[in-house]
This record gives sequence, structure tokens and C-alpha cells, in this order.
Amino acid sequence: MNNENLLPTALNAVRNSTALKLIIIGAIIAVLQIPTLMIYMLNRERANTGREASEEVFAQWGREQTLAGPVLRIPYSAESAGQRYLVVMPDKLAVKGEIDPESRYRGIYQAALYTAKLSFSGSFNLRRDIRGEASGLQLDKAELLLGVTDTKGITGREVTVNGREAEVFPGAKLDGVMESGLAIPCPAADRSAPVSFDLKLELNGSRGIYFLPAGRETTVALSAPWPSPGFTGKFLPKREITEEGFTAEYSVGELNRSFPQSWNGGSFNPVEERFGVNFYIPVDIYQQTSRSIRYSALVIIFTMLAFFFAERLTRCRVHPVQYLMAGLAVVLFYVLLLSLGEHIPFAMAYGAAALVVSAALGYYSRLIFRRSKPAIVEFIAMLAAYGAVFVMLQLETYALLTGSAALFILLLVLMTLTGNLNRREAEK
Repeated sequence: MNNENLLPTALNAVRNSTALKLIIIGAIIAVLQIPTLMIYMLNRERANTGREASEEVFAQWGREQTLAGPVLRIPYSAESAGQRYLVVMPDKLAVKGEIDPESRYRGIYQAALYTAKLSFSGSFNLRRDIRGEASGLQLDKAELLLGVTDTKGITGREVTVNGREAEVFPGAKLDGVMESGLAIPCPAADRSAPVSFDLKLELNGSRGIYFLPAGRETTVALSAPWPSPGFTGKFLPKREITEEGFTAEYSVGELNRSFPQSWNGGSFNPVEERFGVNFYIPVDIYQQTSRSIRYSALVIIFTMLAFFFAERLTRCRVHPVQYLMAGLAVVLFYVLLLSLGEHIPFAMAYGAAALVVSAALGYYSRLIFRRSKPAIVEFIAMLAAYGAVFVMLQLETYALLTGSAALFILLLVLMTLTGNLNRREAEK
């Protein structure tokens, strides 16, 4: 062979090298992870902005509420430490709550708020729960304390103690139990007299509402027209959930908790044993988009290989820049998904973005290969790929299993398509 023909022949062999083309494709896939990461950071930034907007709404309306008590605080004098307090939990505590949640928006960002009508009733058994070591009790200065996380959310209250209407004062605080709340003077004649209470409270809050198992016997019954509650905390209720809403009933006994019925010291923290319900917003576009981006590498690889095999089958050379353009179209899918998802339901946003990107790749295939068949195959293949990812997103419990199955099937397809590469190279 003449030296004049050696260089063109070598260049042609390099351009037609399958190994070199796969290396270039791998490099392009690696480069495309940079804009993908940028979109992931954009999604996280938008999510943080949404949380900040929600916090502004919560601060004005009322934050997540934890109702602690009511508990009885009785001052007494101790020779060694001056005045101290005896804390007594209710013998029986029954809470009923009718909660009216709603979704509100700050711009495009959604926040879950609620108005709660709560009823607390019960009694204290002072004969049983006041211990002998607490001498010098000042029963005439006893106070009934109800902890409320954000007192700004209180819109109405009605309190009766021993059948009589009682005054209510702000500023209640009890270390380990409540940081803020209501104080109700509750003088008791002596230890033998039970103290009963009936407290009605109207309260604004957001995201969730929680209670403490304060009573020796604590029952909490909640109802709300919200079809997607999240029951959290140390105890779970008997519940019924329908499309119209839910009902939940808690029953907690003295032996189920870690703090005593009364104490005059010690490091008890009943708040750690709170329980209640969160009002989740069913679809969080930012969480769903983040989960979609986790599958981006798989979709990019699928797209690159689809163009690679179309190139081999049609024998129409695809330039590396064209591979890069096809990969960028896949990356822009997530920008479309995020921007559309902030205004329409996630499923609709996903379908619209998938359709647009698949059509764009089909159109691009038509420009590259000058044939309709590869363009149609590319369009259908991309729709199928996005459809498979969408199914995996919906199957949260089986996402790993379905993802592994999809990868294995893709591997089998690639093994089938690449099985004759050496033979085809030899035939050329």
C-alpha cells in the first residue's frame, strides 16, 4: 500500500472504530452529568424557596401545634431549696378534635393549614397522686396549665373548672413539658377533693397537630376531611381513611409512657412521647422531580445507545456533536418537568415533557438519518423509556425491584444487539 493512502485509510479506520465511538459516547454521558447536577441543584433551590414561602404563611396563621396537658402545678415550700412545684397529671383525659384543613398558596407554593375545634375534659385524683414527700403544699395557688406551641393561633377558648367558669392567662411554662401556653387558676380545698375540668379551644395551625399522653388514661379522637393523613409519633391510632377524610382514635395508658403520674423534680420530658397527625400534601413536585433525576443517567444511556445502534444499522455516521445534542434534549426534559409541574399536576407535567422531548428526538433522528423509520422507532422508544421510569416513580415500595428488572432487560437487549459486532466488522 502506498504511503499516500496510508493516512486516509488510518483515519477512516479510526472514524469507523466501534470501540472509539463507544468511548466518545461514554465521555459525552459523563459530561452530561454536569447540566443534570445543575438541574438537581435548581430543583433543590426551588424546594427551599417553597419551604420559605410556606414558613411565612405558617408564621402568620399558626405553626405546627403540640397540645401538652392539661397538667396541675401546685407550689410548695422546701426547706433546702425554697419554693418548688409539684406537677400532677390528670387521672383521666379525653380529647375530641374536629379539624378543618385546607391548602393555601403563597405564589405558586402550596401550604397545608387547619382550624381545629378541640375539647379537653377530665379530672385529677389528688388523694391518689399527691405523694407524702411534698409537704407544705399551697393548694390555694394551684394552676391548671395547657401547653400550646404557638399561642398566636388561639382564636377562642372556654374553660370551666369544677363546673365553674375560670379565668385564663397567657405565659404558662413548665420545663420539659411546655414552653408556652395557658395558665388557669385552679385552687383546691384539700387533697380529698377531685378537680374536674372542661376546656374548649379553637386553634389555627399548620402541617400537623400533636398531643401528649398526659392522663393515667388518655383518649384522643380526631376527625378531618383530609384523605392523605400521616400518623406519626410514639403511638398509632385505630383509624379509618376514605376519600372524604379520616377518623382516628388513640388510647394510651399510664404503663405505656415513660414518665410518672406526678413528680416534684427529675428530668422527665413528656414531649418526646407526643403523637398526632400530619396533613401531607399528596404530591410534592420537587420530591418527585428529584426522584426522576435519579434515573437520568439510565435515560441518557438508553438514548445514546439508541442512536448508536441506529447508526450501525443504517450505516449513516452520527457526529459526536449530534450525540451531545440528543443528550441535552434528555437533560432538558427535567427542566420542562420542573417548570410545568409547578403549575399543573405532576402526571400531566411528566406526560407533556416526555411527549415533547420524544418528539424532538424523533424529529432530530429524521434530520440525521434522512429516513422516517428510525425517527418513528426513536420516538416510540423514548416514550417507552419515560413510561417505564414513570411506573417506577409510582411504585415507591417496589421502585428498586422494578428498576433492577428494567436494567437487566436493557442489558439483555444490548447483549443481543452487540453480539454480532465483531462479525459485522469482519465483513466490512
